[in-house]
Amino acid sequence: MSGGDDGSLRGWDLATGTQIFSSVIHAAQIRSGAIGSAAPDVWMTGGYDKKVNAFDVRVKTLSYGMQLEDPVESVM
Repeated sequence: MSGGDDGSLRGWDLATGTQIFSSVIHAAQIRSGAIGSAAPDVWMTGGYDKKVNAFDVRVKTLSYGMQLEDPVESVM
């Protein structure tokens, strides 16, 4: 997983170094990300657009989003 300044979330195949998918899920820079051990197919991201998003990699779409009052620099 990587998050970019363009708001895109990217999935990677580390063995080959190739990009598997890319999806713009934030309106500003992505500054944090986490993959939970209980649900490894749902990736959480936080960004300077003041949002926390949950992205389901099985269907490659947002499954949840939450608007906050401040930019998000850490998710756990």
